[in-house]
Amino acid sequence: MPIVELRDFPTVEAPGAHGNPATIGDINAAIEYNELETLDGLQATLAQLRGEVQAVRGEVQVVRGEMQAGIDSVREIAIQTAITTAQILNRGRLGGRVVPLIPVRYPSGRFPEADRPPLTNLATINGLDFQIVRSYTQSYGLVLPLGADVNAHQRALAIHVGATV
Repeated sequence: MPIVELRDFPTVEAPGAHGNPATIGDINAAIEYNELETLDGLQATLAQLRGEVQAVRGEVQVVRGEMQAGIDSVREIAIQTAITTAQILNRGRLGGRVVPLIPVRYPSGRFPEADRPPLTNLATINGLDFQIVRSYTQSYGLVLPLGADVNAHQRALAIHVGATV
């Protein structure tokens, strides 16, 4: 088996060596230079990637905002559809005399609170005292003239929920 001698390997020149064979120090310096150059390149690439990630985050925030606006719009349409559907169905129930009225949601989408009497028929609405009927009309967002009496509130409430008057 032949012995390989160092002279059989090509010489490595250090930058600026001008044809002189590189020393171990020159080789180590070249390695450190390449490592620094690679590190600088990696840091530059990392900085560029960070910038791109920030740009993508910004785009995601814009899309998220657009999606939320769409969701809110669909939610409002669904609430209004539920309110209108209950009102129409209630109009066919003859004031709840035979079949109880369907609860009508508030504009927020919530149903009337459990601590209030359920509006099951026109007689129930007409039997509400002023404080409760006014609470209902306010929760439904019904605007009545200042000083409107209990009868005006009862009538507005009955019309709003689809009870016949």
